[in-house]
Amino acid sequence: MNSSKRPNQDALYQALNIYRDVMRPFILKNLKTVQNLSPKDRFENEADIDVGDFRYLVSEYWHDVFKHRFDPDRDIRSAVGIITEARNKVAHPQIEDFPSAYALSRLHEIADILGQINAPEQKREVETIRDKLLTNTAPTVEAKPKLPRRKAADLTPWRDVIRPNTDVIEGSFRKSEFAADLQEVFEGKAKTPEYGETDTFFNQTYITPGLKELLVNTLKRLGGKGGNPVIQLKTGFGGGKTHSLIALYHLITGINILRELPGGDEYKRLREEIEDILEEADWDDNTPLNANVSVLVGTYLSTTDADETKQGDPLNTLWGMMAEQLGGQDAYNIIGEAARMGTAPGGNQLDRLFEHVGPSVILIDELVAYVRNVQGVTQESIYTFFQAVTESVNRSKNVTLVATLPEGQIQAGGEGGMTVLDTLESILERVDAVSIPLEVDNAYEVVRRRLFGPIIDETERDQTCEAFRRMYQNSRSEYPSNVSDQDYLQRMKDCYPIHPEIFDRLFQDWSAIPGFQRTRGVLRIMATCISRLYQEQDPSLLIMPANLTLDDPALSDEFTRLLARSGGNWDPVVQEVDSHGSRTDQIDRNSQSFIEVGSAARRIARTVFLGSATGRAVKGLTTRQIHLGVVEPGQGVSVYNDALNRMTGNLYFLYNLDDRYYFHTEENLNKVAIDRAAEYSEEDIHAEIVSRLERTVQSIANVKVCPTTPNLVKDSQTLQYVILHPQASLPSREKETDLAREAALKILTRKADDENGRVHKNTLLFIAARRDDIRELRNLVKNYLAWNSVMNGDALHRALTNLEGARLDQTTENLEATEDAVTTALFKAYRWGLAPSQADPQKNDYDFSVTDTKATDGRIVQRLREKFIDDDAIVTKIAPDIFAGKLQQYIWSSDTYQEHIDIDRLWELMAQNVYMPRLRDRNVLAACIRDGIAAGTFGYASAYQDGDYQNFRFEEQMSGLRIAEESTAVLINPEMAKLLKEAQQEKQVPPTPPEPDQKATDGSTGIVVDPPQPKGPTHIVVTKALQLELPFMDDIETLQDEIARTLQTDGGTVKIEITVTANKSDGFSENTTRAVRQNSEHLNAEFKSD
Repeated sequence: MNSSKRPNQDALYQALNIYRDVMRPFILKNLKTVQNLSPKDRFENEADIDVGDFRYLVSEYWHDVFKHRFDPDRDIRSAVGIITEARNKVAHPQIEDFPSAYALSRLHEIADILGQINAPEQKREVETIRDKLLTNTAPTVEAKPKLPRRKAADLTPWRDVIRPNTDVIEGSFRKSEFAADLQEVFEGKAKTPEYGETDTFFNQTYITPGLKELLVNTLKRLGGKGGNPVIQLKTGFGGGKTHSLIALYHLITGINILRELPGGDEYKRLREEIEDILEEADWDDNTPLNANVSVLVGTYLSTTDADETKQGDPLNTLWGMMAEQLGGQDAYNIIGEAARMGTAPGGNQLDRLFEHVGPSVILIDELVAYVRNVQGVTQESIYTFFQAVTESVNRSKNVTLVATLPEGQIQAGGEGGMTVLDTLESILERVDAVSIPLEVDNAYEVVRRRLFGPIIDETERDQTCEAFRRMYQNSRSEYPSNVSDQDYLQRMKDCYPIHPEIFDRLFQDWSAIPGFQRTRGVLRIMATCISRLYQEQDPSLLIMPANLTLDDPALSDEFTRLLARSGGNWDPVVQEVDSHGSRTDQIDRNSQSFIEVGSAARRIARTVFLGSATGRAVKGLTTRQIHLGVVEPGQGVSVYNDALNRMTGNLYFLYNLDDRYYFHTEENLNKVAIDRAAEYSEEDIHAEIVSRLERTVQSIANVKVCPTTPNLVKDSQTLQYVILHPQASLPSREKETDLAREAALKILTRKADDENGRVHKNTLLFIAARRDDIRELRNLVKNYLAWNSVMNGDALHRALTNLEGARLDQTTENLEATEDAVTTALFKAYRWGLAPSQADPQKNDYDFSVTDTKATDGRIVQRLREKFIDDDAIVTKIAPDIFAGKLQQYIWSSDTYQEHIDIDRLWELMAQNVYMPRLRDRNVLAACIRDGIAAGTFGYASAYQDGDYQNFRFEEQMSGLRIAEESTAVLINPEMAKLLKEAQQEKQVPPTPPEPDQKATDGSTGIVVDPPQPKGPTHIVVTKALQLELPFMDDIETLQDEIARTLQTDGGTVKIEITVTANKSDGFSENTTRAVRQNSEHLNAEFKSD
């Protein structure tokens, strides 16, 4: 056990030193092959070049030098950068050691590059460091609280149906996979029994049709019964070439072990497979297999090797090594001169060699890598040898040659490797070499055999798979169209316990990323996940995309290492997807229903992450595909839809484009908006609400919006509407404080110009919002302000958010949506009216009746005015007898006003006292007085002076409204009016003079008497702009709604005016002129006279 306090850092330190000592001469050597290129312009001494400089040199001279030495599609520059970053971390260590997954990942990168630059010994040293670290490091996983989960009914979890292989359970599979080294198996140094022991190896190997064809062909060839002499294995990266050569090696060297497998279920399947292979190869069970094997691994061998035979002959050529492996020194001597001189042997020498050694198998792996690293004459000699040996094997009777070749430029290693590959392929074509495809559509069989044991409860498996199919059939619209078919049911059984969707995403999507090792990569990913799930006693029915344990660094690093090749930092994405305390985790913890299905948001995030491979032509997963990756029998899709909806607006890196969800390293605009929203204070939000309210009512007179102090509300006899501040809200629940009433009472009882209290209390009406609506409105306003900032921020902010293309479209859409949402919420909130009331005139106690318009059309004041009128909080017409009752109760009963009251004083008292009727305006009072005079409800006089009621009227019709506007006019108690009427009747009253606007005639002659000269203005014009919110008469409303608003909707600037024009030849009286002027001022109307 490593006793170091920082074993991971120490391992990296050792590997980086090895890497530096090999990479530095490699870089210098390749720079010197190109004329005039040298790093001396940057470095004084070549020895000063360190790991931190490799990234610069490789990038600087990539196109001129290194592009041809490496595979450009595997992005070696990125890998070198990753190693440089690791070097910087080692050079500046922290208190805590590096995570094991981080160290293992960087060791893997170092070993990979060392292999590519043909440094096999140093690569093995790094692999040894890595393997030791794997042995000494137990898997560490972030501890997180266990969450309860509802069990699926009557179905058995996968872990009770089939058991993973031991190395998978123990978490040592990664070490086993790193042991997949043909050279070490050949030398008997395989680190694990999974590759070193014949029976264990085959028992965990799925014999694909391609592999079976290879094994059968080789046995036939060795037995002299036909078979193809030269075979090429050509697959993509990680496609199983090396594994197939190991299988061939174990078959030849361990056939006796395979013939004598023990009985029992553990080896039952393998016994049947071996019997089938031997039978198809026509190999007698009693016939021994005595064959020689030569193993030539291009990344292990080098033309600079110092190995020798027992007699001191060099083993630094392929042909020398091959001969010595097949037949020792005697076989070497047949081609010894060529081997010693480094020149390729001729066909005659090779024919004699194969005749001498007898049945033989030559396994050549990574030949392109070997040839790519030599130049000039040596490279030509290798081509000559390869052509000669394939032709000689073709002529032999019982020798076979199997060579692996990469598939295309990506695996060949750039343009230089592609040139080598083309040459080798042309040589193989000359001898009609057979190409055997190793990969199969059902690669899941390979994975399942390698990761799980052979014993399975097929009944339980079938029940589970049938339950999934029924679920897919019963809800066809929620899942992809093909999953309810019989074929998909069979796939589920074949893939069990892994859901087919995992294989589809890994083999179809992730395999398109350069550097993904296909089968080997899938094996590592699934082994890491299965180990964790099994140890934690996962209760799932199948291992689904939702079960990928991305909070385990050993697993997440497999993905992020690949994704990093395309750029971007994926660590924050993984943290958001699957970590304790992440936003995904918070979403789950806020919903019991999410927890009951095993953390719905986390399951969705894992599934979407698996569908976010950067190599996909079409990004992301549809909602149906997400359902496929998360839902188990016994669950519904609705809980996951709910979780997905919450995630869409809250996760930083989750994108949704055209109903396809995916993760990306660039923070999505939702996060930008969330961050911006957090910057806005409550004051900022309230200011925006107030501003919107002001714009909404700006055309309406006598409305005060959100006064911050009572003094801002005028003390006026004119009816006013006060919209209360968002902080002054009505309660949504009984226990909440009524802040709206408190604010309204404060305004009601305080005066504008002093501290003695407000005089005119009966002219105020209030508009407020309920607390829940305000809370919703605040959140929506905050979102609007955030998106408005994203869209309309300064140039620097726009550049940082990369606001173009789809991101600009998203911003525009969200800005418009939040604008609409705020407008709707504002109108919905401010629909409540508060009308003051006073039960006892003797007490200054006020209450408020609250009314709801239930209107959300934005006509806040108009709708509340109408509602107040309906509720008699505003009186637009009052019957004289009702008004008389009020007068009797509050006016005539007082000592001051027993006989009469000035109408001006009456109006003032009505504006002051909340217990009086709240009239819309003074015209309502005038109409009531006019009707009351005619009905005998009260009397009227234009003035009261020295005990004389001038122009007394009682029980007679009065025209016009000026009766309530003359400043000297008085309203007379009906009892007093009756007495005055009786006294008037007792006197002999002269004829009533003609009205001022009538011409007088002398009844006998009809002669017209000229009127007197005018004593006042003869022409009066009163103009008042009609606000769009002000109801008037039916025809005015039609004008407003059907004409003016139509013009306004089309973008026109609309102004509606009422003009009252009056003419009188002998001039209007001073009282009349003054009354009209005063009313005009009350109405904010323009007054002109001449």
